[in-house]
Amino acid sequence: MNRLRYPQKFALIGLVAALAVAAALFGIYAILNRQITIEQREIAGTELFASAQRALQQIQLHRGLCAGSNGGSNGGSIALRQRLRQSALQVDMALAAVNRQLRNSGDNPAPWQRLQDAWRDLKPQCGRLPPAEDFNRHSRLIDQLQRYSVTLADEYAMTLDPVVDSYYLLETAVNKYPDLLEQLAQLRGMGTGALSARSLTPQQTGEIQARLAVVAEARRHLQNNIATAARFNPAIAAEMQNALDQTNAGIRVLHDALLRDVLDRRFATTPEHFFDRTTRLIDVGYQQLFSIILPTARNILEQRIRHSRQQLWLTLAGALLILLLLAYLFCSAYYAMISNISDFSAMAGRIASGELDGRVELSTRDELQDIAAAFNQVTLSLAAILTRSQRRITLNLAMQQARSIEEMGLCLLHTVAEMLAARKLHFDFRDDGAAQLLRVASLCEASGQADDGQLHRYTLPMISDGETIACLELETPAALTEAERSALNELQPGSKPKAWRSASTISARYSTTPGSVFAASPPSAAS
Repeated sequence: MNRLRYPQKFALIGLVAALAVAAALFGIYAILNRQITIEQREIAGTELFASAQRALQQIQLHRGLCAGSNGGSNGGSIALRQRLRQSALQVDMALAAVNRQLRNSGDNPAPWQRLQDAWRDLKPQCGRLPPAEDFNRHSRLIDQLQRYSVTLADEYAMTLDPVVDSYYLLETAVNKYPDLLEQLAQLRGMGTGALSARSLTPQQTGEIQARLAVVAEARRHLQNNIATAARFNPAIAAEMQNALDQTNAGIRVLHDALLRDVLDRRFATTPEHFFDRTTRLIDVGYQQLFSIILPTARNILEQRIRHSRQQLWLTLAGALLILLLLAYLFCSAYYAMISNISDFSAMAGRIASGELDGRVELSTRDELQDIAAAFNQVTLSLAAILTRSQRRITLNLAMQQARSIEEMGLCLLHTVAEMLAARKLHFDFRDDGAAQLLRVASLCEASGQADDGQLHRYTLPMISDGETIACLELETPAALTEAERSALNELQPGSKPKAWRSASTISARYSTTPGSVFAASPPSAAS
C-alpha cells in the first residue's frame, strides 16, 4: 500500500468493499430467490396434485360402480351398470387432464405411463372379473396412483415445506385426507357390493370392520394435523374446523348406514341409494380438499411469496442506500484527507519560500489535527530560530559598520586634530544615512573669531561603495588652504593619515547604536 498514491489506495479499498457488499447482496438474493422459486413450485405442485386426486376420485367411483353392478349370483344393480360407461369416460378425461399438465411442465415419467396402461387394461374387464378380483385390481390401481401423487408432491417440495402451518396443511392434503377418503371409498364399494348381492360373508364383515377402524384412526390423525396448522396460523382455524366438522359428519353417516343396513344384514337400502348417499359424503370430503385445504395452502404460499419478494426488494433497497452512504462517507473521507494534505503541501511551499507567519488550520479532529499542531509548532520554532539568526546577523553587521565608522571617525579625528592645534577648528561629524551622530569637541585653545569676523564652513562627504555614509562639517575662522582641503578629501573609509603631528588632546564621544558609548583619544605624537 505504501507504493500507491492516495487516489489509488482509496480506489482499491473501494473496489474491495464493493465486491464484499456485492457478494453479500448476491447471497441474500440467492437465498430469497430460491425460497420464492420453491414456493412457486409448491403452488404448481398443488395444481398438479389436485388433478391427480380428481382422477383418483373418478377411479374410486368407477370401482364402486363395478362392485355394485357385479353382484355375483344376484346379478348386481342394472342402474349402476348403466352408469359405468359414463364413469369410464370421466376417468379418461381426468387422466387426460393430468397428462396435459405433465406435458406442459415438460415431464411425462414412466410411472405415469404405466398407470395409464393399467387403466386401459382394467377398463374393459369391469363386470367380467369376479367381484373380489375386480375390487382388488381397482384398489391396486388406486394405490399406484396415490403413491404417484405423493411422488409428485415430493418432487414439487410440497412435503418439505419449512413453515409449520403450510407443512401440516400440505401433509394433510397429500397423505392424511386422501388416505381417509380412500378408506371411505372402499367402504362404499364393499357396502354397495354387499347390498347388491344381498349377502355378507364373514370375511367381508371382517374387512368392513377393519376399514372402519382404519377410518377412525385416520380421522384422529386428520384432526391433529388440522389443529396444529390452525394453532400456528389462527387465521385459517375457523375454515379448517368447518371442513373437519363436515368430514366428521359424513363419516358418521356412512358408519351408521353400514351398521344399520350391511353389518346388521338388514339390506333394507337399495345399492343405488346407498351408493349415491355415500358418494355425496365422499364428494363433500373431496370438495373440502379441493376448495378449502389446497386453496388455503396456496394462499399461504402466495402470501409468503409476496412477503419474500417484498423482503427481497427492501433488502436490495436498503443495501443500495447503505452503498450510497458508504460511497458518500468514503468520498468525504478521501476529499477531506486530500484537502488536508493539500493544505500541508501549500504551507510547506510557503515555508520553503520564506513565509514563516502562516499556520495550518484544519477543521478535522483526527490524528491529522495532531500532525497539524506539531507542524505549526515546528514552524513557530523555525521562525524563532530564523528571527534570532537575523538579529545576530543584523547586530554583527551593525557592529562591523560601527567599527568601520569608528575607525573612519578616529582617523578623521586624528587628522583634524593636527589642524585644530594650529587653526583652532570646531567641527561635527554626522552619519546622515543611519541617523547616527558623532560629536567632536575641541579642548585645545579656545576658538576665536576670524579676522573678518566670519566662520568658514566646509562639508566633506564620506563615500563607501558609491553611497554617502557620513559627512564632515568644519567651521573655521580662517579659510582652509588648498593643501588642507586636499588632505581632507583624501580621507575616506579605510584610509589612514600619512603622518601625525603633535596636537593637543581631543576627547570624542561616538554613538553607533543606542546605549553604545566609547571614548577615544588620538596619539599625541606622530607615528
